[in-house]
Amino acid sequence: MTKVFLFFPFILLYVLEVTAQEPNRTYRTLDYVEALTTTKDFKKSQAKIERAHKELLRFSSFNDHTIPVVFHILYTSEAERIPEELLYQQLEILNQDFANESQETYEIDARIGDQRNLGRYNKYRDDARIEFCFASNKKKYSINYVSSTILEWTDFYSMKQREHGAIPWNTKQYLNVWVCNLPDDNSGFAQMPGGPEEFDGIVIDYRFIRDIGDKKSNYNSGHTLTHLVGNYLGLYPLWGPSPCSDDFVDDTPVHNGPNFRCESIDHLSSCSGYPTEMINNFMDNTDDECLSIFTRGQIARMQAMLDNKGPRGQLNIPSTQCDEIPEKLASNKYVAIPSESTLPVHDPYKLTVHPNPTNDRFYINLQPTTNLLPDRFEVEVYSLSGALMFRNESLTDQITLEIDVSQWPSGVYLLKLGNRSHNYEKRIVVE
Repeated sequence: MTKVFLFFPFILLYVLEVTAQEPNRTYRTLDYVEALTTTKDFKKSQAKIERAHKELLRFSSFNDHTIPVVFHILYTSEAERIPEELLYQQLEILNQDFANESQETYEIDARIGDQRNLGRYNKYRDDARIEFCFASNKKKYSINYVSSTILEWTDFYSMKQREHGAIPWNTKQYLNVWVCNLPDDNSGFAQMPGGPEEFDGIVIDYRFIRDIGDKKSNYNSGHTLTHLVGNYLGLYPLWGPSPCSDDFVDDTPVHNGPNFRCESIDHLSSCSGYPTEMINNFMDNTDDECLSIFTRGQIARMQAMLDNKGPRGQLNIPSTQCDEIPEKLASNKYVAIPSESTLPVHDPYKLTVHPNPTNDRFYINLQPTTNLLPDRFEVEVYSLSGALMFRNESLTDQITLEIDVSQWPSGVYLLKLGNRSHNYEKRIVVE
């Protein structure tokens, strides 16, 4: 009897642990697209976009784009009312992800080492040259809180309508993001280019922003919205519209379906050719700690969508107006992710660091944007553990400084430049 009594609590605890496991993230963009394809207009629009996209890929070049974002927070409780500081952090994460500044935090099993065979894909990763900011509008604030009586939003449209939800800002000029409570089998969905203007934008379950930084969650790094923005800018998931189909990007392998957990070994697709699946790509569905890259092919597709002749071309027309981050949010203790400093509109210097990522050396240049007398800056580079890797106390503006990193361990480093009146920070990735 004693043995049975001692063992029973262990079984009970084990059952509780299994039943409490976080459900897999489930994107519903393809379901939303399927719902829209019941209309002839949407089918024609999609076909037209794909035809035009092939031409744009031939002639369009990579340009810098800034997308103004509006958040509509629909809530019935304080838990669903996402605070502004988390929305600011989410926007910073988007900027890092699209600037190729994100790194995996997944710890490889030391007993077997990294056997995922993903190194071949690193050569395809790049900076998308797409940034995000809070939209500026003199009449309205770009974080729109709406108290609602809807406990769970079960359809694709009602949160975007005035009766129960929030109508969007001009969907041609702004990326509208609705944050609300969705069913457990719906983590979020995006309207891909070519859909009806009145419903255009992204819907995301509030938990995927609320849980940023929560160590108990597998989806705590803000990459859920990154995936959905990829959809919004024309990217399909890596398995395409259906298992083993084309995602219309040449440098991504064919996937048979979404992956839900990180892998320590080579994860092969069951599709023709059995390629190694790109489980670290934002358009897969692995845990956030595994995700870190967009490929150049994916970037080319998004850039074509943002071209002046593309379906998202008006997001930059007229010139994007961005709200500056309120000081109380920029310095908030919850904003803990190191990232490139957002320079004020009239900042007297422009900081350039290239190449980034690098495996050999990088160059720093600080150019004045106004007529200033020459000034000196102290330059320091730290590892994320706080170790000082480099110091130069006399960098003069307008002079390019070269830093050799060929002997540094791979990882993320923090570059700091400053003097008595100006300070700048930027993350450096050493491969």
